[in-house]
Amino acid sequence: MDALNSLQNLKSLLVDDDPFIRDAMQLAFRQKKYHLRTASSAEDGLKALFEEQYDVIISDYQLPGINGITFLKQAVLSQPMAIKLLISANGDDGLISEAYGVGASDFLQKPFTVETLWATLAMHALKQGRNGDEIFEKAILVSPTENRK
Repeated sequence: MDALNSLQNLKSLLVDDDPFIRDAMQLAFRQKKYHLRTASSAEDGLKALFEEQYDVIISDYQLPGINGITFLKQAVLSQPMAIKLLISANGDDGLISEAYGVGASDFLQKPFTVETLWATLAMHALKQGRNGDEIFEKAILVSPTENRK
């Protein structure tokens, strides 16, 4: 059994204004048979949060309108149990601290590999007691902090 198959039942939301990122992530999730809904703005992401419960919420920092930090603040309030990741090309310590300060579970600096994303999600799912130890059995373990400055 693929170690990350246990993440199949998790519902994920990606908020990113870059169509290339949304398409690439959609393809990566589809190849693993993971559920991913995408939104091109924080406002659309907020609508999605009110329509459905998510296990994983991923947001870019730089978005049109409200930014990813403001979006994650709302995500924390409406879906506190979700794993929340902020992604950004800007990996300065101030932004990372701010992300953690509003309740982000983790921060990934762009560009990151899909293997880093899977390892990060598996680590946080395990921390929350989801899916048991089998998450890591055959996972490609890449440090989720490998891209941090």
